[in-house]
Amino acid sequence: MFDSAPPNLPTVGSGTGAPPASPAPVAPTATPAAQPASAPSVKPAGGTPLIQEEHVTVMPSKFFIPPKASLPWKKIGLVTLVVIVVGGAIVGISMLVQNRLGTNEPTPEIAKTSPSNSAPTPTPPDTSASNPPSTAPDSTAVKPSGQDPSTTGTAPVGSATGGASAAGTNSATNGTTTGAANTPTGTTTDTTATPPTVQADTKDSPLTAAVDTDTDAFSDSEEIVFGTDPSNPDTDQDGFSDGKEVLNLFSPNSPDSSKKIWETTIVNKYHHPSVGYELLYPSAWVARSTSSTGDEIVFTSPTGPSVTVSAVVNTQSVTAQQWYLSQHTDVSASQIKSVSTKSGLTGITSPTGLLTVFDVTSGGSRWFISIQYHAAGETVASYKQLYAMMVASFQIPTIKAFWNF
Repeated sequence: MFDSAPPNLPTVGSGTGAPPASPAPVAPTATPAAQPASAPSVKPAGGTPLIQEEHVTVMPSKFFIPPKASLPWKKIGLVTLVVIVVGGAIVGISMLVQNRLGTNEPTPEIAKTSPSNSAPTPTPPDTSASNPPSTAPDSTAVKPSGQDPSTTGTAPVGSATGGASAAGTNSATNGTTTGAANTPTGTTTDTTATPPTVQADTKDSPLTAAVDTDTDAFSDSEEIVFGTDPSNPDTDQDGFSDGKEVLNLFSPNSPDSSKKIWETTIVNKYHHPSVGYELLYPSAWVARSTSSTGDEIVFTSPTGPSVTVSAVVNTQSVTAQQWYLSQHTDVSASQIKSVSTKSGLTGITSPTGLLTVFDVTSGGSRWFISIQYHAAGETVASYKQLYAMMVASFQIPTIKAFWNF
């Protein structure tokens, strides 16, 4: 089918008869690494390939905007909660510390209205020297003939002591006590309640001496109360002045010089049912209780002035003088006077002589018994000698009785 033989091919039957020459050896060539086969381009009948190579365009980094980071709300909430808890704890601790410190603040100075809290706490006095017990009345109280009754051996009320403390403790030694069953109806004895306050004797001060026409140490007002003669210093003509007889508990209007005042009708006898003290008071006066516990008794005259007797539990075991001075800082110990009753009790009296305090033991408790004169608005001490008579008659019968109830 060819017009001539293809070049470089030997012609068969050339007439030489020689075999064809062997081809020259060919040097081996390196076989290239196999390449992944690429998808063949398939061209449909129209000539456009169905799958084309993918070209990716990369945006320059300068135009790239990173996504916004979201806030860590969980962490913020946890931190807020921790701050609230710690802050509340700090505030609570601060308030607790302030409250604790507030309770440890020193108590402000208490006014004179609270003796049990304002009184100092000294060493308790020696109570071994108690008065000898005796329930029988003293039968030796007889006025010596021709002598003033003030010289019978008993110190008059208000005698000065030069400032020394004479407030001894008078203790009951026989254990006798007045039972609560004797308490008046509607009243009780409460020894644990806050005791009434002894009023300052300066409340009615200064008081001037009352009119005393016959100068017998018994004012004209007192002469009227006892029915004696204001113009006669010795109404019963027994050789003793009216004022001295009353002070020493003798009758000022009886010819019998040995007549005791409690044997007459010019005085009444008072016995406190729970504390157990006793005293004499003018029969023209009215006695009444002014406290629910019955620890304060007021004896009132028809003209207004009165005498108040208060019983206060001695919770701090201090003397009458120490207790009085703790309430009256304007008074010095040298101004305090000693007082003795006819039954032998000793106490102290104020500089004016119108407030007397005894430290006694009765009914199983230690008491301050105060006896105070109130002028009720008057500027004169109209009943000073009658007040002194009441003090002189004060007694604790379980310790010693001077007069019969």
